[in-house]
Amino acid sequence: MNLKSVGSFVYSSLIMLFLVPGTLGRVLSSLHIPAPSMISNMLMLTMVFMTLFLIVVNVEKTVNIFYLFIGILILISFYKISVISGQPLMWRISGYILLIILILLFIFNKSNSMVSDQGLFWGIICFAIINAFVGIFQYFSQNVLLSSASSLYESTIRLNSNMWILGSSGTLRGFGFFSSGMTFGTIMVLGFSVLWYEKLKINKLSKILLLLLFTLATVTSLTKNVYIFYLLVIALKYIPQVIKFYVFFGGIFAQFLSGLFAVLLQNSSYFQSDFFATFRIRYTGLIYFQNYYVNDWQGIIFGHGFQYDSSYKNFTALALDNQLWALFFEGGILLIFVVYLLIYRSAFNKNTVHSSLTNILVLFGIFGISNNYITFFLGVAVLSNLLCNSNREFSLSEDMKIVS
Repeated sequence: MNLKSVGSFVYSSLIMLFLVPGTLGRVLSSLHIPAPSMISNMLMLTMVFMTLFLIVVNVEKTVNIFYLFIGILILISFYKISVISGQPLMWRISGYILLIILILLFIFNKSNSMVSDQGLFWGIICFAIINAFVGIFQYFSQNVLLSSASSLYESTIRLNSNMWILGSSGTLRGFGFFSSGMTFGTIMVLGFSVLWYEKLKINKLSKILLLLLFTLATVTSLTKNVYIFYLLVIALKYIPQVIKFYVFFGGIFAQFLSGLFAVLLQNSSYFQSDFFATFRIRYTGLIYFQNYYVNDWQGIIFGHGFQYDSSYKNFTALALDNQLWALFFEGGILLIFVVYLLIYRSAFNKNTVHSSLTNILVLFGIFGISNNYITFFLGVAVLSNLLCNSNREFSLSEDMKIVS
């Protein structure tokens, strides 16, 4: 293993640690390690400096003016959101650090001579393996394992109904180091996807055992959305690129429509069974926040700072589980434009041959219909772009060729 592989493994591991905000601090607190916030900040700065190092050492690099403009636009957006919401600017910068890194990678075209694909992939897999064992233990033992987990919102790690699989009659989900079964499940699907698609240096038996491990861990998440996500990741291996294009935009369109018709969906007779109980709760939350925020022109363009808004928590425990509408109330149409453009460009970059990551991004639209999980997809987009030879110049005519 050379220095490039080690560096890529470390960088990938850091990305995985920050896929879910707050995870690292919670784990450090569980282990009674002092100053968890300081350690988290130091590791975040390490991740940023490693990104800058990768950019600087690349001899073949150019500056993409279009994405430089996008970067300036997002900084203006962060500033305006902070002014409108009265929240510290650093909250937003640290919370969207993966978005900032992704923009930097798009600004500076790169050859990635310092990146090892094997190192990056094994960083993902090792992180997923550790969480898989923790999650499976939690599910079968009904022990949260992490001391800080007792403070988590109960419905994210426990079920109110008697949904059980594999002989366990308890209600504790597998949730690993995270704050919910859904988050845990998506990490398992990501690990599965890397093994399923990529040609890794691993023998056949070990690969099969790891695929089974991630599958079992996915099941223990007890999350229907994750089960669908898992099946779609497998199916995309056999779907032509033109269909993936429609899957991506079809999901985004469904995100938008479900927000417009949230009341009708919530009250539809089709969704009244107990099976759709969590679905109805999600749309109750969406309706609540559509009424909670009053949208003037500033709110429409720059949002209200929803992600770090604690004021509504005094009145409701509801969440906003729709990606497009959560981003709208967070940063307005400006943040939606930037995030969705970059994820689209990452999902359909012709210079990548690593479909394990791009296929995860293809499902961004579908998964976001009833979830708000933007940091996960931004992290996957960062990893995907690191494995590309270079970012294409922005060209609408070239993009249209995908569907021709």
